[in-house]
Amino acid sequence: MDRQGDISHIWNADRILQSRPVFYEGFHSCKQYAEGRAGQMIKIALRDLNIDFEFGNLSPDMPQEQYDSLEENLVDHGCRDPLLIWNDYIIDGHYRYNLCHKWDIPFPVEKINFPSREDAIIWICRRHLKKQYLTATNQRYLIGKYFNAGRAVISREHGEININGKFLSARYLAAAKIAEGYSFSHHAVYKYGTMADAIDVIFTKEPELAHRILSEQIKGSYANIRAVSKLPKDKLRSLNRYLSDNRQDHILYSHIEHELQTRSSGSQHPEARIPQKQSETIRAEIKEMPRYDPDAEIASLALTIPSWISSIERAQSMTNLQLISAGARERIKVQLYQLSSTTATLLNAVKENE
Repeated sequence: MDRQGDISHIWNADRILQSRPVFYEGFHSCKQYAEGRAGQMIKIALRDLNIDFEFGNLSPDMPQEQYDSLEENLVDHGCRDPLLIWNDYIIDGHYRYNLCHKWDIPFPVEKINFPSREDAIIWICRRHLKKQYLTATNQRYLIGKYFNAGRAVISREHGEININGKFLSARYLAAAKIAEGYSFSHHAVYKYGTMADAIDVIFTKEPELAHRILSEQIKGSYANIRAVSKLPKDKLRSLNRYLSDNRQDHILYSHIEHELQTRSSGSQHPEARIPQKQSETIRAEIKEMPRYDPDAEIASLALTIPSWISSIERAQSMTNLQLISAGARERIKVQLYQLSSTTATLLNAVKENE
């Protein structure tokens, strides 16, 4: 029996929308108008939709140019695509919602039913993972959130699964399914799940820093992000301010060590000190990042590209392109167009800076 086929049968995230009604709510606006006496327009107040911070944090930061274009389009043409809600919380359309309130633009709403919060998170993550402007860190965060929610769903509905006499955990099954769909190893998916938990902790203490990490305004190693998440709220705020004031774009061991030393030195209020055992634990988890090397990313890319070329040439030589399915044809076309556009942009940027 095919193991991957069994995993697909056990858990397919698309199931959460099957046989579940979707309700159309019609148009709402913070200034809807009704015809009154003598042709007067009467303003009708809108009940605000609810914002769930976890759902909102899953929405990746939109590039400013695209945000400006969205705003211009809404002002000129109105809001045509419905905002999607679950239990009166927005699950898709946060930017449109804010802009519609800003400009008093009516918007349609659709309700979607999910069996659980975890199912809603899976759906949101899958939707955002299709977006082209995701940073690598944001993609890993969404993969991690997808994994954590998927593991909970499988555990709740199936527990361990017996496949060919071998019991597989919900943790493994969720990671294997996601790894298959997004071309990661299941060990990487485990790692991203832990990283997502750490970033969620940072969101609760210093949201701005979490957004800066996801947008890659600030970069940090997996270990350093985990270590940062363990800092108290006021130290995270201090670290974020320090990184901003000094225009630092990497979280280094020295930054975290500075916060630990400041807290342990007694210069802060006694109640605010980090316990010695916790301080030692944080230090043990931190990995020193190397000094910033402006050639590092380009040098690494230059070493990687030959393997891409080899893979493309191998696929072309070993595949009868006339026999591939329509779905496979469309997927490879999309990726090749994206690769062509990305490489052309980088090549032009390199030439401009010669």
